Amino acid sequence: MTMHRMRYEITTLMQGADICRELFDDAMREAGTPNEAFLFRASTYQALDRGASFAVVAFDGDTVTGFASVFVSNAMHYDGKVASSDVIFVCPAYRNSLVP
Repeated sequence: MTMHRMRYEITTLMQGADICRELFDDAMREAGTPNEAFLFRASTYQALDRGASFAVVAFDGDTVTGFASVFVSNAMHYDGKVASSDVIFVCPAYRNSLVP
């Protein structure tokens, strides 16, 4: 496999879902939920997009190689923001390699 210069795009969650939908089932299987089907609810993504949450999508040329979702919310115990992620997925062919 010839790797091109990796490119990363920050998108809304909904845009990220549209770009990465074909990878969602793979991510779900690897998350330890093999008997659970991925359930996509556009209304949930749209609601989260009204806040500060976002997605990061990785590309090798035009090929989608991975994604992460980032949820930003108010911190519970101090005056500030916190971020969390429920998924960080990298296609198997791009694991164990240096990211240019």
